[in-house]
Amino acid sequence: VVAAKTPLVRGVYLRALGGFSNPELLTMSYELLLDGTLRAQDMWSIIGGSYDTDADHRNLWTWVTGNYDRIIEVLGDKRAHSIPWTATGFCSEEGYKETEEFFAKPGHAPPGTERNLSQALESIDRCARLKKSMTPGVDAYFK
Repeated sequence: VVAAKTPLVRGVYLRALGGFSNPELLTMSYELLLDGTLRAQDMWSIIGGSYDTDADHRNLWTWVTGNYDRIIEVLGDKRAHSIPWTATGFCSEEGYKETEEFFAKPGHAPPGTERNLSQALESIDRCARLKKSMTPGVDAYFK
């Protein structure tokens, strides 16, 4: 990634790092953000593919919640408020509650987090309600 000759090529490399289906490789890619190999602004490029499956998102969420303080250090005060968006891969009431509980803990909601958390929770709720209303019809169709 460091040797990329153009921003376009760098972007391709970053997205590829986030495209692993193997959880261990994906976590290793995330760790590049914390060890200084990559820049804070690279985070969203790397984690973008982590919303494709429930398993990939669970891996991301586990990494985010387990490394929250370190991630905040890397992102800095001006970007820390964006972390609630990492929860938007959830599509269930359980995911909603888990997100709400995590950000209710002391130190997990730096200034500016409230609005992003509210929107992330709204996104999770909308997805969960849509899934609940559509699942019976989709299941019936495929039977």
